[in-house]
Amino acid sequence: MPIHNWTLATAGTYHDFHLKWIAAMTNTLNAGLLPPELFAMAEQVIGGPAPAVVTLRDRPEAPAARLLADGSQQYGGVATLSEPMLPPKTEIVMAAGPSYVRKKSQIAIKHEMGQVISVIELVSPGNKHSRSEMQRLVSKSVELIENGIHLLVVDPFPATPRDPQGIANLIWQEIDSTQELPYDAERPLIAASFQAKPSVVVHLNRFSVGDAIPEMPVFLIEDRYVTLPLDETYQQVWTLLPQPIRRVFEAVK
Repeated sequence: MPIHNWTLATAGTYHDFHLKWIAAMTNTLNAGLLPPELFAMAEQVIGGPAPAVVTLRDRPEAPAARLLADGSQQYGGVATLSEPMLPPKTEIVMAAGPSYVRKKSQIAIKHEMGQVISVIELVSPGNKHSRSEMQRLVSKSVELIENGIHLLVVDPFPATPRDPQGIANLIWQEIDSTQELPYDAERPLIAASFQAKPSVVVHLNRFSVGDAIPEMPVFLIEDRYVTLPLDETYQQVWTLLPQPIRRVFEAVK
């Protein structure tokens, strides 16, 4: 299903959709996509007006090798992938250059339900409302990546004067200022998966209003990932929206 122009909606309308899309992503991950030792929750990690999807490991003491072994020892979405694991299918892949140095020793970020493995941040207008909110999103994103937490950022809004090349590029510039992610004004919406381990790599897809939303990798352990069907989860929510809300978008051709 093509993504709609959410700049036409009020902040409250998008907030309602935002929460339901987060729930759809969470349910999809927990419905067999994730290995059994991992699970997803909606939680405020980065902060702001709405939660993100957080993947947790309920037994941090269990060896990571169990998720890295051969196919017979894999589970969920990882089980179907052959060895060696194929790279994600994204439009752009960029690795942090040799100038990148982690600014701190990695710290295991704990949650009351387990250890944080990855975070999915669905951008909202509130994240772009002010320079301080934008900087908070960027700073917390970089902090997660530097601490070895994989991060998927989905931004269904076009760039603003505060992120003229897109939010993903602001995050990437903090990681490696020598490289810039390509920006396409005709495809201003982005989904960027930041692989934090074993080295920092960004996997980027660009799209526009009217396009199907590309599926994206959610990295788990090292370079292991599952593929999140963003378009499918979007459609699950859209089809249940009340007709008065849908008319706001359907009236625009």
